[in-house]
Amino acid sequence: MILETVRILADWVDDATYGVNVHLATVPRETGVALPSNVDVRDETRDPQCARDQIPDDLTGNGLLVSAYEGADQTNPANRPWPPDASVTVLMRFATTNKDTDTAACDSSVTLRALWKCLGQLMTTSAGETARTRQSVQLLHIESMRLLASYTPATDVTVTGAALVSCRVRDLYAGA
Repeated sequence: MILETVRILADWVDDATYGVNVHLATVPRETGVALPSNVDVRDETRDPQCARDQIPDDLTGNGLLVSAYEGADQTNPANRPWPPDASVTVLMRFATTNKDTDTAACDSSVTLRALWKCLGQLMTTSAGETARTRQSVQLLHIESMRLLASYTPATDVTVTGAALVSCRVRDLYAGA
């Protein structure tokens, strides 16, 4: 359920019609705050460095790194729960090669606001309804989204912000 949740979110965020890059230009910005460049979306199920909680070496510009945060917290694990639901928290880190810290902070803030809009459309559009099921795992709803400021240098890349997205998911396969 964790793998499917990470991929549902990563693929939606990277979508050419509804993804985060589509919304960047529409985010309200203060005068003097430039439009950030598009983000390169990576996830831990398809990028080995992201899976090791590292910044991919080939990242240039801005990136959004998607990975599971704590794993699934299955309801009542001593007994088989019904329905077979779980809470999965996904971490989305904004990373940039821009060493200008104030610009990186602004880019992070604008991108995370675009992410918020993007994930809202995952939950409210018919395209999102279709995208919320993968391999018989269904994203029921986003329970919460928490934004974090984080100034973590990693070689030539800095992580300047993140979002923790807590999701309620159901395993349709296990429940059959």
